[in-house]
Amino acid sequence: MTSYTEDMQGSRLLSGKFTLNHDVLDHVLSLLPRDDLLNAVLTSRDFHTWGVPYLVQYAGVDGWKFRTTARIQAFHSFMFVGAPRRFEWLHRLSLVLEPRLNLIALELLAQIIESANNLHSLELCVYDQVFEQSTRIRASLASRVGLEHLSIKVLEYSGVGTMGVLADLKLPLRSLEVNIRNYARADARNVFRWCAKTLETLSVQTTYFEHSDVVYPRLHTLRVHNPPSELSPVQLSDWARSFPCLTSLILPVNVLLSGRGFERVQSLRMGDVSGSGSQSLWHSLTYLESHVLCIHQAGLACQVDHLKLYAKKGEAKMVEAALRDIQPAHLDMTIHQYTYFQGYGRVHRGHEFSGIFAQALPRLWILELALLLSWVPEQIQFLMDDICTMLSPLRITTLTIHFREDTAHTFSRERFMDEDDNPFPEFLAILDKRASELAKRITACVTTLCEISVCCSSDSLDFHKWRVEGKELVQV
Repeated sequence: MTSYTEDMQGSRLLSGKFTLNHDVLDHVLSLLPRDDLLNAVLTSRDFHTWGVPYLVQYAGVDGWKFRTTARIQAFHSFMFVGAPRRFEWLHRLSLVLEPRLNLIALELLAQIIESANNLHSLELCVYDQVFEQSTRIRASLASRVGLEHLSIKVLEYSGVGTMGVLADLKLPLRSLEVNIRNYARADARNVFRWCAKTLETLSVQTTYFEHSDVVYPRLHTLRVHNPPSELSPVQLSDWARSFPCLTSLILPVNVLLSGRGFERVQSLRMGDVSGSGSQSLWHSLTYLESHVLCIHQAGLACQVDHLKLYAKKGEAKMVEAALRDIQPAHLDMTIHQYTYFQGYGRVHRGHEFSGIFAQALPRLWILELALLLSWVPEQIQFLMDDICTMLSPLRITTLTIHFREDTAHTFSRERFMDEDDNPFPEFLAILDKRASELAKRITACVTTLCEISVCCSSDSLDFHKWRVEGKELVQV
């Protein structure tokens, strides 16, 4: 068994062969993934003593596995009876408050929160009525003055007032994530106001986002999932004034509109919205991630170092305008629903984004494409030729291609799947062959590629990833 001694300088001697400083060992253990950390603590008693705190610290409590009273009681006994000091190591906690939990389980959860004196990150997935009625848990949260990160998701909002309860806690948070579809606007303003001076990262997924007239002097990252139909130049100007130190802005990336919202956005014409009024306000912004529709709707214009842009078929003109207004030094682009085929047996060669690629040539480094795949054999070769022709002028380093079956032109699903929807081995072999062939052809055309991923089915049955080493592809 490995033995160690500690010298006066706070170093550890392992096996009498080398000396390792405690701070270095702490840093190494903190970087290990959970599986590697588990292997390390099983190596010897010394590493077990040193590494177990990190297992507890980074594992936390998986709320979705502790949804019954019996499991919560078992975990409570393990933490208290087995080693009471384990709560001192607990830094991250994830809990689910469900209606099925009785008062005993809720009391145990509250005791866990109270005992975790070094807790700095808490994830709550709650049902509104349960959270509002759990006075002990609310009191436990209020006592955690060292809490820096709070993530809360309300699964079933009943209007009882979860947001109002959170506002009353008045915790000096540095990071806040809120996922609630509907709530009282007054409660929402109070929640964001209570930690405005300390907040550095804010993620809001709601029906609407209101921050009133509060200034967030330290906020550097803002993620807002408002529908794009609610964004406007006036709203973005207000954000610019409320977030003077903002460096990263993430707007909605999955735009799925219907009804009036879709009609409103579709009715916009290029040039209706001008971002020149807000350009001077976003002087500190360096990273922007958004669907092009949101940029167009809000009239955002600024200069950033890194732009991650999402678009789909029919939005090439918006992309062109966004690149002109944003002027990024580094560009990542994701294009979805990009159709190659228009009618059986005909290949659509009028790539609407080809001109965009040429315009963004010096700045485009990462590209992701979602394409329709026809299983008509005579069209497979045309598809590969078109992709290589489109990508050959680019100087990208990372490429990801996702194919979705064109149901109008594909063979029946029964030919490739059994009754349990499991793919036949010969079908997977076909997918593997086509993915590998396409990757080799693209690598030969785009000489700057360092990484390429190809998936030839919408079910992600054959997701392949290669690392480019010279002229060879090494599968990852």
